[in-house]
Amino acid sequence: MLRSFGLSIVGLMHPKMLWLSLRPFMMVSIFWALLFFFMWEPALESIRFFITNSFLTAWMADVMSATGWDEIRAVMAPLLLVIVLIPVITISLLVLVAFTSVPAVIRHIARQPNYQG
Repeated sequence: MLRSFGLSIVGLMHPKMLWLSLRPFMMVSIFWALLFFFMWEPALESIRFFITNSFLTAWMADVMSATGWDEIRAVMAPLLLVIVLIPVITISLLVLVAFTSVPAVIRHIARQPNYQG
């Protein structure tokens, strides 16, 4: 049991394994950072437009105005955008890991003599 644990720690610290672990995070981070850089303001404007002009959320804007919470309207669009984007970013990362890193990790582990039966 201790030998297996030791082999797993050594294998985990291998530079190729570290790269396969960090690569998807870096790729997704760069992709979403570029997308946020170019699309943040248009996305916020469309959400603000939806909040103020949709019959579904117009009552919410009226209630906030009537109760004196007009300032909260400035926070609603970014909050809704972040609430929607967090699961999308997480799913995109999981899909990228599943299709790029997992097969490479399995191939790397299968080539090691310590793990062959």
